[in-house]
Amino acid sequence: MTKGKIEISWKIYSRKEVDAELNKMIEFAENQLVSSYAPYSKFNVGTAVLLQNGVLIGGANQENSVYPAGICAERVALNSAAMQYPDVAVTAIVIVASKKDKMISPCGICRQVLLETERRYGTDIRIIMVSNTLVYEFASVKDLLPLAFSDENML
Repeated sequence: MTKGKIEISWKIYSRKEVDAELNKMIEFAENQLVSSYAPYSKFNVGTAVLLQNGVLIGGANQENSVYPAGICAERVALNSAAMQYPDVAVTAIVIVASKKDKMISPCGICRQVLLETERRYGTDIRIIMVSNTLVYEFASVKDLLPLAFSDENML
């Protein structure tokens, strides 16, 4: 038998400790909450995707009564960025929710899409999850999905 160990690292800041650039991104993501359509879960999520060229792209979750037809805020923003700026890498994503007492972590599908976006552009994407009082920062989606499925698994 062989044993292994997977370690990840992250940073946790108080909301008061974030710099002006990150605070701007958080506020942008919070402003996306008004575009969320979540009549079933009442769980509104907003995102801000920062592109390498400095452009911010917003996203908000869009639910549907046919469950799999909805789409998470992260994928709304990532897909919008890919359509509007297909040759510009994503460098960070901020995720906030209307229920801000806890951090909001991307679902499995969003993690996989984030991983594919990192691989597409060959750059890590900072993942920033925000609650009322704290900001959690991960250097890459690989920290959230360390045993990810990728094209390397298909070779």
